Amino acid sequence: MNALPREVLKWLQSLDLSISVKNPKWDFSNGYLVAEILSWYHPKEIKIHCFNNGTSIQSKLLNWNLLETFFKNKNYAIDRDVMEGTIHCKSAAAEVLVEQLYTTLTNRPTYRLTPRSHTFNDLSYQSKLPLHARATASTAIKNNLAKHRIRNRAGHKSSHDKDSTHYIFTPTTQTKPASPGSR
Repeated sequence: MNALPREVLKWLQSLDLSISVKNPKWDFSNGYLVAEILSWYHPKEIKIHCFNNGTSIQSKLLNWNLLETFFKNKNYAIDRDVMEGTIHCKSAAAEVLVEQLYTTLTNRPTYRLTPRSHTFNDLSYQSKLPLHARATASTAIKNNLAKHRIRNRAGHKSSHDKDSTHYIFTPTTQTKPASPGSR
């Protein structure tokens, strides 16, 4: 948690959250702590019982869709890239998110010697590698594509839900062999 500025750390500790923040990258990924922080400032609008403190992608998407709707209604300037990076545990994304929340909710700026980048890719790392060791286009697509945008919108059932049953093949029925006298 040393990546966060001191005033942000003091602010988080003053909120008396139900979960102590040890590793922001993991602790904020499901959106539950973000909802809990917002419930301190907007108790009538954010009901913490509507949020799930789970680690599945479905839990994360449901929580973050509720939060994104809230951010739009309040005109909070929380970047979509930062939310996506936080959901997928990209390094420094959660810290940027917490700093944006701090600035938005307290109307106080954070002081940092070097500004943070809002791009959560590994381009600088990849450029240092030799050509044969760099990621291919298919690897980049696999790592950076938000799978939930393609096949799973929050609130829609996926093929992995228990309630939905999909067969790859049609089960065959057994028939009795014809008796010799039936011909």
